[in-house]
Amino acid sequence: LSSTILEKSQIPEKRRIDLKEKSQKIFKHSELYNYPEIKFNKSTILGPNALALPGGPIIITDDLIKLLKDDELILAVIAHEIAHIKERHSLQQIVEIAGLSSIAWMIFGLDESILEEIVFIGINIWGLKKSRDLEKDADIIALKLLEKTGMSKTGFLLAIEKLTNYYCIATKIEKSVCMNEVKSGWLSTHPSGAERLKYLRNNIN
Repeated sequence: LSSTILEKSQIPEKRRIDLKEKSQKIFKHSELYNYPEIKFNKSTILGPNALALPGGPIIITDDLIKLLKDDELILAVIAHEIAHIKERHSLQQIVEIAGLSSIAWMIFGLDESILEEIVFIGINIWGLKKSRDLEKDADIIALKLLEKTGMSKTGFLLAIEKLTNYYCIATKIEKSVCMNEVKSGWLSTHPSGAERLKYLRNNIN
């Protein structure tokens, strides 16, 4: 990643250190034996984003920090990524997709190119649906982690609102339509912004 889509962060070092120190409170309530490293990187491809690799590190982009601004909102997103690592979501997907691919190979074989494509598409659609379920799971766990830490759960809601609004502007979809679009579609890895805001509000209330 560092040699392809990630560049050196331009966020002041003091700010990065401060966010890392504040995130330790969340780690303490995560029941993780080893705390993964948090890395800050500039990325023109990822935009405002965060991702957790299996077992860490957690990568936070400069654009995410610039968009969310407030530490409370950034830490809420970090809590979401910690939830992914805690539940081993990335590993789950790798193992399950590998298992499905093996089963498909044994049942159908891989000689017929058209059949191979159909099986490949089916597995990918299943993987995307699974990804949306895991994202929702991480959202709910993040709220619980924030609550245990004594941090405001509303910070995560505000973070998702800002990210959804950014997506609406970036895709040039009319805001009133974009913010209320509940279905995320087959090819989406995340629940739609409207869907996430709805279940987050329900869990906060």
